[in-house]
Amino acid sequence: MSLRGVSLKHLGLVFLILLMTSLQAKAKPLRKRTISEVQLMHNVQEHKQVGERQEWLQEKLKDIIVTSVRPQPLPQATRFADSFDYGQ
Repeated sequence: MSLRGVSLKHLGLVFLILLMTSLQAKAKPLRKRTISEVQLMHNVQEHKQVGERQEWLQEKLKDIIVTSVRPQPLPQATRFADSFDYGQ
């Protein structure tokens, strides 16, 4: 079949070549990163992880504080005389 002089076979081949070249271009960096760029990316990742740990810790502390604020049941009161053992 022909579409204005261009066959579908050729059109498919051109599309396939364009697709493959675009995938290859995404796979490779355009240039090698400098040490300062690598260090910056490392620092950003480390900062992000510290923030996530702080958020996690805040949530855990919030749970602890909430449970400690609840009134605790008082132990059963014992008589003063019952607390001594008179050798019985």
